[in-house]
Amino acid sequence: MKTTSRKQHCKELNFLTSLVYSIGKERFGDARQQATRTPAQPNRRQRQIKEIRTELTSLKKAYRKAAEEENPGLQQLRETQRQQLTYLSRAEQLRNKRKKQTKRRAEFIANPYKFSKGILDSWKAVWRKFNST
Repeated sequence: MKTTSRKQHCKELNFLTSLVYSIGKERFGDARQQATRTPAQPNRRQRQIKEIRTELTSLKKAYRKAAEEENPGLQQLRETQRQQLTYLSRAEQLRNKRKKQTKRRAEFIANPYKFSKGILDSWKAVWRKFNST
């Protein structure tokens, strides 16, 4: 007696799930859309660094082709561009360093024992290489 009622419940459950699915398919469609990620875009500073590098290459070519009177002006332009490039590169390095530090800090806060174990294991590997030579 129990087996027939269990079979009947399974049939009813399968019928209800297929009914709900078919109604949802009619109303909302069958296509399952996956979230498409756009590739990461370079930030403002990275774009400026790229532009300055292209400008420096064009200034270098212009310097080679230019007459003697134009060379000091082009040299000054190149120096200002190089200085701007060093400022931007240094700022970008500091940004990356801060990002790396916050990530490591979060790892430490999440599990300090695992974090310290990873540091000590890396030191053990360095020590073994040093002693083996």
